[in-house]
Amino acid sequence: MNTLIKRGAWGLVALTMGAAIPSAFADKAAFQEDPLFHRAVRYADAMLERGRDRYGPIQSPAFVSTLELPALTMPETVSATTTQLYAEYFRADDYSTSANPMYHIDLYQLLFVLSDLT
Repeated sequence: MNTLIKRGAWGLVALTMGAAIPSAFADKAAFQEDPLFHRAVRYADAMLERGRDRYGPIQSPAFVSTLELPALTMPETVSATTTQLYAEYFRADDYSTSANPMYHIDLYQLLFVLSDLT
């Protein structure tokens, strides 16, 4: 089992964003009954609470790229696992210990939708 949360939970975001469009989910109460809704809320809450850049001497309001489970903390060092996990990204070797808002657009979209639904 992989012990990392890969930033960009594309499947969850795509399903959540896609579910907001059909008329079946035009009603907020109906949308909130969808099982994926509760997963999306838990993911967003975890990122807001534990996924902010509060590591190192200089901190920012950005979201970190990786959280280790179960502690929900950013990895302190780069590992072969994190490098492989982010192989498709530019500078994959240090992506897991960074925060790049450009790669977090899906998270911002999820937070935007959830702010309207909750």
